[in-house]
Amino acid sequence: MRKNLLLVMLFILLVGCKQGSVDSEDIKDRINEELGISPYIPKTDFPIGTVILSYDVNGNPWSVDIEYVASKEEPLDDEAVKQWEENELKKIIYGDLYYDESVIQVSIYKEGSGTLADAELIEIDDREVQYQLVQEDLVVMAVDVEDYGYSIRYHLPGSESEEDAKSIVEDIIRNAQ
Repeated sequence: MRKNLLLVMLFILLVGCKQGSVDSEDIKDRINEELGISPYIPKTDFPIGTVILSYDVNGNPWSVDIEYVASKEEPLDDEAVKQWEENELKKIIYGDLYYDESVIQVSIYKEGSGTLADAELIEIDDREVQYQLVQEDLVVMAVDVEDYGYSIRYHLPGSESEEDAKSIVEDIIRNAQ
């Protein structure tokens, strides 16, 4: 009996782990279709709530935002999403929009991350990273990897720290090359 219970628990664990990697691969494939790049999708303790493709004024896709959320309990209804997409130069390519603000937003730019105003340069894993503590609870960082750039907005809820935010960038640097 214990053996069967253990096998069932292991199966559930494997399915759960597999689902996370399938989501990342699916997201990566969709980003590649739209932007022509295959960026690393960082793994966090927070689930990916939505992936949003942004367009320039000429209608060309130029960046994607991956939003990690604390909860997937309150998605916007279809009408609100449709209205949002019409008002913005954006399209949801994965997931749902949620009422609550994202905990982590990873933006990936096809041609580099640009420059953060008033950011200090720090080194993470032998790479220069633009770093800015905007408020007590918000860290913004930017780093270019390969031919594209990452910009990370990390809200520091509860037990999260600046070191947790820096670990996301370290993960990106180590795995995006």
